Amino acid sequence: MAPVRALLASPHLAVTISMMCFAGSFAVVKLVHTTVPPVWLNFWRTAVALVVLLVVIGPALRTIWPDIRRHWRFFLVAGFLLITAGNATLFVALHHTTVVNAGVINSLVPVVIVVVSWVFYADRLSLRQAVGVTLSLGGVLCLIARADIDVLLGFAFNRGDIGMMVAVLSWALYAVMIKRGPPLSGATMQLVLVTVGGLVTMAPWYAWEAATVPAPPLDTTTLAAVAYLGLVTSAFASVLWTRAVQVLGPNRAAPYTHLMPVFAIAIGILVLGEAFHLYHLGGLALIVVGIVLASVAPVRRAAVSPPGGAGDR
Repeated sequence: MAPVRALLASPHLAVTISMMCFAGSFAVVKLVHTTVPPVWLNFWRTAVALVVLLVVIGPALRTIWPDIRRHWRFFLVAGFLLITAGNATLFVALHHTTVVNAGVINSLVPVVIVVVSWVFYADRLSLRQAVGVTLSLGGVLCLIARADIDVLLGFAFNRGDIGMMVAVLSWALYAVMIKRGPPLSGATMQLVLVTVGGLVTMAPWYAWEAATVPAPPLDTTTLAAVAYLGLVTSAFASVLWTRAVQVLGPNRAAPYTHLMPVFAIAIGILVLGEAFHLYHLGGLALIVVGIVLASVAPVRRAAVSPPGGAGDR
């Protein structure tokens, strides 16, 4: 656990690593979407993550049992938002939409988080943060559209996009909610309880799918997909993301989600041999500048008080 604790010490590094891990989940889901039912995939990757997290937490759950009994409704709702209405709906949506549409709608996550945070808690966005979110959003759209405005103008809405919008709203509600969650001992403990809540609320959907859709083949590809999604994204990356939201707050953590297409493109260039273009550089520059403006708090100079003033204590 020492490497994980080191990552958690820097919320900016933690959230960056989590976005790199999450970027791979889109590719994995699209890779197996013709053979693996979406809810089945999300259910079992979540179950794998829960087993891993329980091994890490160990007997510590007994010490907070009174808190669990007191706040179980909170974690049931949080699990529903993150895992059922968020992740499971995303997996279903990716079966019915295009990569471009999914990227465009997913890029709205920071904007929706800001709106939800303002509606429920009156959290205001500073001018600096608003400019940062706008710049990073522009960078994402530049990458997705390949700097071609016709790609965005040709956006065609389909049924999968409705699911993407539901998932984005659910993630935003979760991010805002988890910041104000019950004070438990660490992000890992909190994620364990959220994961249990997600499995409970997803169970009816999983049972319906199992009764109506053939089970997937348990081959190497399916097992590898479950392992990656369970170990890397649902366990490791989700702990990092939860911790970052707790420390930075939803408004400052949200712009980092725009790094997901950056990492996806980097994987394509470095691993798959795809070509590098100038619009990649332009989009990346906008995203980095936007994240710095929106998420990194400016350094404030300490006020110098005159002798005998408020500063001399």
